[in-house]
Amino acid sequence: MIIGHLVYSEDVQCLHCSFPNISLQNPDFNITECDYEMGKFCLATLVIGHEKNVADASFVWSDDHAVLVNTNLSAFAANIFLKQNKILTSITLICFQNDCGIDYAVNLLTKFNVSMLPTFRQQIIGELYNPDDPDELTCAHQGDTVQCNGGFCQAMISLIDGNLKLSDQLCIPKNFLKPVGLTLAIDKRDNIEYHGIIYACNKNLCNAKNVIDLISQQVMALPILL
Repeated sequence: MIIGHLVYSEDVQCLHCSFPNISLQNPDFNITECDYEMGKFCLATLVIGHEKNVADASFVWSDDHAVLVNTNLSAFAANIFLKQNKILTSITLICFQNDCGIDYAVNLLTKFNVSMLPTFRQQIIGELYNPDDPDELTCAHQGDTVQCNGGFCQAMISLIDGNLKLSDQLCIPKNFLKPVGLTLAIDKRDNIEYHGIIYACNKNLCNAKNVIDLISQQVMALPILL
């Protein structure tokens, strides 16, 4: 699979089809009745519901720069929502090779382990989330430790080829972002992969360097990064 960063020169062939309720345990994409279209890039969207072990997938083509802007100019974006006992993963992929969207989906769901994200959730939930949602909170913020009462801690992480290069630690207002999961973006330029991870949390110092290291390692091990 090749993903790119606003770099395309000629049209590619893309599958144009939707597949609701694909089983995670036995994924089957019957493309015999699907159409193929030519476009500047292919766009694949997968929404994985782990409670019922099914995924909804759609594949289209596009020439629209606005699509790239709306995905923050990233070739891959994923939101992993970890709310109570429910896990929902939403993935958007932009790619620039013939049939690359369906190839990614088949590769991902064929190798997908239905216990993967529940295990991931258990590994990080204790580090990030307090179900009591306390009003008093201590966060790392711009290199200092601050009281963040009535707010959340946030971490914004940048990695290059899997190595941590930059992290921003903030105290943010509660009405700005709810701590329900992680946002992940990937871009690839000149054979170098750039990863961005953002999360908010409500446990004391849950955006400290040691927690950032742990979350980065766990996210980088997820099979969604095929």
